[in-house]
Order: sequence, then structure tokens, then C-alpha cells
Amino acid sequence: MEKFILEVKKYFKKLKGLWVISLGVLFMGPVLINELYKVNKGYITLWDAKDVLAYYGAALGAVCTVIALIMTILYTEFQRKESRKNEIKPLLDCDSEMLGANSSIDKESECILLKFERLSSSSTIGTEQYNDIKSGKCICIKYLIENLGSGNAIMVNFAINGHTVLRPFHIKINTKKTVYILMYQNYLDDLFTTLNINLYYRDTDELAYYCQKEVLSYSDNVKALISITDKLDGQKEIEKETYVKSKHMV
Repeated sequence: MEKFILEVKKYFKKLKGLWVISLGVLFMGPVLINELYKVNKGYITLWDAKDVLAYYGAALGAVCTVIALIMTILYTEFQRKESRKNEIKPLLDCDSEMLGANSSIDKESECILLKFERLSSSSTIGTEQYNDIKSGKCICIKYLIENLGSGNAIMVNFAINGHTVLRPFHIKINTKKTVYILMYQNYLDDLFTTLNINLYYRDTDELAYYCQKEVLSYSDNVKALISITDKLDGQKEIEKETYVKSKHMV
């Protein structure tokens, strides 16, 4: 119901000027006509007070009827959109794993390079990055994204610490995407290195936009990676403007 109220507010806000003019003409019309008649003393109004009251009563009834009709139409359209949104709603589930030098690496997957004062990405893991992983020059995190929803996740923007680092990609229903995050020593903090990962995406019909957040903390002392995200929060529906801004966070 809260979403519906917001939709109604948006609708009436768009037509605010039209509503003000219409109500002004409706209720000020008799007064204006009466004043015009008073200017020329040869004419008198053709109604008295009870006629004016009857007019206002009929006008109020008409306004209430129009508003009720508009609310019915808006609510029907709102229900239709909500039903469709649930039918095509994507739901991303993320999992992270810190890999060792002997772990299996998919060289065809995209990777994100985190170096001192610089974030960059690569469409595949090159020979240099592969050797850095095997030699222990960097910390390698395997980040797995799976779509468990009922619709495709479209134009996913992957952001780390406020920076969009990958080209937008799609994740179909019941499919997975692997991204490797390589953290070099000059990027690590003394105690904990925190990665704020945000995934921004939309559904196929552009009816809803979402943000999936996760916070990873890496301790160089104990060589451990911890997710400190409350999984109960899940994905959040966001405004289109927020999603558009996520494309330009560089």
C-alpha cells in the first residue's frame, strides 16, 4: 500500500498545475460571473444563494466521482505492474571464496585488479595475472553470482568501493557468473581491507531497478576473508536515477 500511495502522489504531482486551474475555474466561476454582472447595473444574476450552494454541491460530487475513478484506474494499473514485476523479478545470490596458489582458475572469466590507488578490470585473466596468483603476489577472491529469481538480471553494474569496474553484463535465470578479484599487497590495509560490493541491475521490462550489497573484509594477519553482510537484507529496490548513476561511478 505504501508503494501505491507513492505512485498516486507522483501522478497528482505531475498534473498539479492542471488540477489547480480546473478547481479554480470550477469554484471561482460563479463568483466571477456575479462580479461581472455587478459592473453593469442593467443586469442582475439569474440565481440566488441556494442556487449557488446547489451548484457547489453538484460540483463537489462530480470532483469526488472523477477522483474515485482515477484512483480505481491507478490501483488497477499498480496491481498489474506489481504482478508483472514479481513474474520477472531477478534475485542474485553472491558467494565468495579465497583461492590458494594451487586452486583451479578459469582464465576465461573477467577479473578485477585492485592495486594502490587504481582499480581496473580485464575481460579475461592474462598470463601476468595468472602468474601473480600462482606466485602469491596477489590475493585471489573468486566471486560467484547466481540468479535464483524468476527473471533475467539485465545490465548488471558491478561496483567496488563506489567505483564501477566491469562492463555491464546480463545473468539469465538459474545461471552463474564468476568474477575474480585480485588484491595486490600495495592495496591492502594494515589490519583489515574492506570491499563494499554493490550490484545494480534491472528486470527485462524496466519495471523495477535493484541493488544487491555485500561487504567483504580481509585480514592480512590471519589470511582470512569474511563476509559481514546481513543476508536477511537481501536485494533492495531502488529508483531509476540511482541505477543510472551507478553506470558512471568511476
